Amino acid sequence: MSLKHGLTEQQANEAGGKVYTLGSYRLGINQRGADIDTLVLAPSHVTRSDFFNELYDMLTNCSEVSKLIKVPDAHTPIMNMIFAEIEVRSPFFLAPH
Repeated sequence: MSLKHGLTEQQANEAGGKVYTLGSYRLGINQRGADIDTLVLAPSHVTRSDFFNELYDMLTNCSEVSKLIKVPDAHTPIMNMIFAEIEVRSPFFLAPH
């Protein structure tokens, strides 16, 4: 996404972005079959539109992803999916400048 927003390859590599686990999985108290709550932290130049269009399109083409659902109108934008038979919930936040 950074390259699509006009950043150089070096700037794109330095822009950051992370996926964090939360909840019971993060605490190590999850059980087999439980979901994994995640937080997607993106650089500030990545937009909600990027998250719900570009990332959504990439995930729809991934063979390990099923039941992909986006909730763009939620106060905190969320995308849920089954990834490799594990339910994943991902709210999206932009990193401050």
